[in-house]
Amino acid sequence: MTSNAGFNLYELGLQYQRSGDVLLDNLSGEKELHLPTCFLYSHAAELFMKAFLALKGVDQKELRQYSHDLVELHRACEARGLTMTITNQRALRYLVSLMRSGHSEYQFRYSERSFNTASTSRMRRDLSSLADAVGAEVAAQRSIRELASRPPAPGTIEIPKIGKIIVGVGL
Repeated sequence: MTSNAGFNLYELGLQYQRSGDVLLDNLSGEKELHLPTCFLYSHAAELFMKAFLALKGVDQKELRQYSHDLVELHRACEARGLTMTITNQRALRYLVSLMRSGHSEYQFRYSERSFNTASTSRMRRDLSSLADAVGAEVAAQRSIRELASRPPAPGTIEIPKIGKIIVGVGL
């Protein structure tokens, strides 16, 4: 998957997050809007984690293998260096475990059986910390691209990246 995909997935995640925020801000105790809000937030979490993995070089084929499994996506993100405070790491780990059946088993969409999940206020809070962490990676990747696309400063030369250095020691 191209790194552009990571940027695009992140931006789409922000749209789902904002949509969930709009619903939550206008819930006014209306319980019938709870599941749509949960769906928007859980889908945003999936998109943020897939964006992070894409930015870290995970290709589309591997991303598809995660399907909609938030717990496995989160594990993969942690393994590839998703940076958050310890408190936020724990909160996110707990959140994705709570959202798992609602998201992975499509209960937020179809509600075919009873299930437990996180409150929408917890989802909002913990999703924001995930969005911030992935947003930091997006910003870092954009900075790297910007620096790489600049022409060399006058009076400097560009030294190409060395692919391999082989050192041999004779006895």
